[in-house]
Amino acid sequence: MRRLGVGAMQLTGRGVWGEPEDLEECRRVLRRAVELGVNLIDTADSYGPEVSERLIAEALHPYPEDLVIATKVGLERSGPGRWHPNGHPDHLRQACEGSLRRLGLERIDVYQLHRIDRKVPVEDSLGALLELRDEGKIRHIGLSEVSVEQLDEARGIAPIATVQNRYNAGNRSAEDVLEACRRDGLGFIPWFPLETGGLAEPGGPLAEAAELRGASAAQLALAWLLHRSPVMLPIPGRRRSRTSRTIWRRRRSSSRTTKCARSRTRLASGGSPSPAVEVPAGSRPGSGRRVDRGGEMAGGDLREQLVKYLTEAHSIEEQALPQLRAAPKIAGDERLAETFREHEAETEEQRRLVRERLDALGGSPAKLKDAVMKAGGAGFALFAASQPDTPGKLTAHAYSFEHLELASYELLLRVAERAGDAETAEVARRIRHQEQAMSERLASLFDAAAAASLAEKDADDLEEEVVKYLTDAHAIEGQSIQLLGLGPRMTSDPATAKVYREHLEESRAQQTVLEARLEAHGEGPSKLKDAALRMGALNWGAFFQAQPDTPGKLAAFVYAVEHLEIGGYEMLKRVAERAGDAETAGAVERIVAQERAAAHVVASEFDRAVDASLAAQGVAAAG
Repeated sequence: MRRLGVGAMQLTGRGVWGEPEDLEECRRVLRRAVELGVNLIDTADSYGPEVSERLIAEALHPYPEDLVIATKVGLERSGPGRWHPNGHPDHLRQACEGSLRRLGLERIDVYQLHRIDRKVPVEDSLGALLELRDEGKIRHIGLSEVSVEQLDEARGIAPIATVQNRYNAGNRSAEDVLEACRRDGLGFIPWFPLETGGLAEPGGPLAEAAELRGASAAQLALAWLLHRSPVMLPIPGRRRSRTSRTIWRRRRSSSRTTKCARSRTRLASGGSPSPAVEVPAGSRPGSGRRVDRGGEMAGGDLREQLVKYLTEAHSIEEQALPQLRAAPKIAGDERLAETFREHEAETEEQRRLVRERLDALGGSPAKLKDAVMKAGGAGFALFAASQPDTPGKLTAHAYSFEHLELASYELLLRVAERAGDAETAEVARRIRHQEQAMSERLASLFDAAAAASLAEKDADDLEEEVVKYLTDAHAIEGQSIQLLGLGPRMTSDPATAKVYREHLEESRAQQTVLEARLEAHGEGPSKLKDAALRMGALNWGAFFQAQPDTPGKLAAFVYAVEHLEIGGYEMLKRVAERAGDAETAGAVERIVAQERAAAHVVASEFDRAVDASLAAQGVAAAG
C-alpha cells in the first residue's frame, strides 16, 4: 500500500452533511486519485451520512485489485456539524452491513472505531469488531482519536492495525500516539493533514518556505508528514479534480520537499536552517529540541522554571474547575451539560497529576494565585448565567479556555523537554491530548449551543440577536487589536513580532467588515463594550510587561483570544443563518478561516516563545 492516500470526508455537503454541490466532480476526484497511483481511500459511514461511501462505489466499483478501502463506524449524525458517539455492539454490526452494501464489498479492509463511546465498555465495542473480523466481514481493526492509554487498553482486547488522530505540521497534539505507533509498527493516519486547506492557503504558515523550495505549501506539508515517520499515512482530501495532481502526482516534487524537511528549515518563518532544530518551528512537541537524555534534569535554573510552569498549570486547572461545576446547570442543552460533567472529572485528574509532578520536583501549588484564579472562574460562571444567550457565551468561552490550557501545556512540555524531565513531559502530553479532545467536543456542539441560546426567541427577534452578536464580535476584535499592538514590544524575537504585526492588520480589516455589517442593519458598534474590552487588553498588557517570561505567556494568551474570536464568530454565523442574513454569515465564515490560520501561526511560535522566555531570565536548555 502506498503511503499517500485520499480522505473522502470533503466529498459531501456543508458540515459533512448531505449531498455535495457537484456529484460528478466528486466522482472525478476519486477516479483521478486512483489514476495518479493512490491505492488507499479513507471514509466513514457518518460522512453525509452514507454519501461518501456511496460515491466511492459509484466512481470506482469494480475496484482495482490493490485498492484498500478504510471506513469508520461509531459516530451518528443529527445534522450538519453534529456528531454523536454510538459504540453499542448492535449498532456496530448493523452499520458494518450498511457499509458493505454501499461500498459493494464482501470484506472491508480496515474498519475503524471512529470514537470510543464512553457510555459503552470498550471491550464490548471491540468485541463486536472482533466478531465481524472472525466472520470475514472486516480484515483489520483500527481506532480513531485515542490517547496512548486508550490505545494500550484496546490492544489488550483486540489486534489494532491503525490509529487515525488529528495531526499536521501545525497541530502535533498526538505526538505521543504517533511515537507509540512507530514503536509498535502500527499505521498512523493523520486526519486533517492540511488542516482543511489552512496550511496550503496563499500567505499561510508554510507559503514562504514552500516558495523557497519550488513546491506548493500543500506538497511541503505532506512531504513533512511523510518524512516525519515511516508509519505515517496521510489522507489529504480534495473537492476538485483539477487540483488533484498537485497533491497525488508521482512524488518527484515530494523528494524536493522531503529534502526541505531534512534540511531543518524553519518552515513557519522561512528563515535560514538552524542546527538546533530538527523540524519546523511551527511544529508541536516532540519538537526535536536537544535535551539531556541521561535521566538527569538540567541545571537548577531550568528546574526552577519548570516548577513555575507547573504552578501556572495548576492555577489554570483551579480556575477551570468552578466553571465546569457550574456549567451543566446553565448549559441549556443536555449534550453540552454532559460534556462539561465528563470534563470536570478529567480536570480533577489533571490537577492531581500536576500536583504529583510539583511534589516530585520539591515544589507546591501557589496558594494565592490558585485562590485568585478560582475566584475568577466562579466569577465567569456567574457572569455567563446572567446573560440572555448563556449557552452561546458559555460555549465560546469554554472553547477559548480549553485553548488557553492547551497552550499552557504546550509551553510546559517544551520546558520539560529542555530540562530533560521525561516524566513531566509525558504528563503534559497526556493532558494536552485531553484538552484538544475537549475543544473538539465543544466545537461539535456549536450548533446545539446556538439553538439553546435562541430557543425562546421569536423569528422577529433574530435580527436584533444578529446585531448583538456583531457588537460582541466588534468588541472582541478591538481587544485583540489592542493586544496585538502591544505584542511586538513585548517580544525580543523579530519573527514573532512580525506575526503579531501581520495579524494586527488583518484584525483591523476584520473589524471594518463587522462595522459594514452593523451599518447594513442600521446600527453601529457598542462604545461601552468596545471600551471595556480595550481596557481589559491594556490591563493584560501591563500584566505581561511585569512578567519575566512575557513571550511565553503572551503567545498562550493570544492563542486563547484567537479561539475566543473563533467561538464567537461560530455563534454569530449560526445566528445569522437562522435569521436569513446570508451576507453576514458569508462574511463571518471568511473571517473564521482567517482566525484559524492566525491561530496556527501563533502556535508555530511556541518554540521561539519558550526560548525567548528562558533567555530573558538567563536560562539555557540542556544539551
